[in-house]
Amino acid sequence: MNDLLTNVSKDSGDDVIKIIEVGSWKGMSTAEMGEACKTFTNTTGKKCYIISIDTWLGSSEHYESLLLDMKTNEYAINLFMTFLNNIKVKQMENIVFPLRLPSTAAAHVLHCFLIDAHLIFIDADHDYLPCLRDIETFYPLVKKNGILFGDDYWWTGVEKAVNESRDLKGGLVKFWVTGRNWFIKKVEEDSKFFNT
Repeated sequence: MNDLLTNVSKDSGDDVIKIIEVGSWKGMSTAEMGEACKTFTNTTGKKCYIISIDTWLGSSEHYESLLLDMKTNEYAINLFMTFLNNIKVKQMENIVFPLRLPSTAAAHVLHCFLIDAHLIFIDADHDYLPCLRDIETFYPLVKKNGILFGDDYWWTGVEKAVNESRDLKGGLVKFWVTGRNWFIKKVEEDSKFFNT
C-alpha cells in the first residue's frame, strides 16, 4: 500500500490523496490503508483520506453461510459497529469516512458531488456481474495515473470481471497481478463524471 501511495503521489501534484474503498466489511483492509495513509502523511506532509463504502449487511455468500436473525438483522448492526470500533481503536476517525450505501448508489453519489480518487480498492461482491458493475462504475472516478485495484483475483467471478474490463480498455491502462491482487493503472484518461 505504501508503494501505491508513493506511485500515485509522484504522478499527481495534489496535496490530498484520496482513496475509495468499495467493500469494507470489518475494516481490516481499511486499517491497513489507514496505517499507510498515516505513514504517507508523516513522511510527505500530504493529507490522505479514505471513503469506505459498504452496506455492512453482508452479501449473498454471507446469507447463505451464516444464521442471521432476519427480523432484527442484529448481525448487520453488530457488523457496522465492529467496523466503527475497529477504526476508532486504530485512531483513524479523522481519515476514514464510512459511506453506508450499496456500491452502485455510493458511486452515483460520488459522481454527483464530483469526488474522484487516486486509488480505488474494489472488494465488495465477488460474483461476476456485481464485480464487473463495481469496476465499470468506479473506473471513471479514478484520476489520471491513479490505480483501480483489488484482491481475490483467484475468485472466478473477480478474475472474469477484471479481465473483461481490462480488455475493453486496451491501451488506456496498464495491468498487472501480484499474488492474489490485481491492478489497473489509468494512464491515458482523467476522471470523468456521469453528469458532466
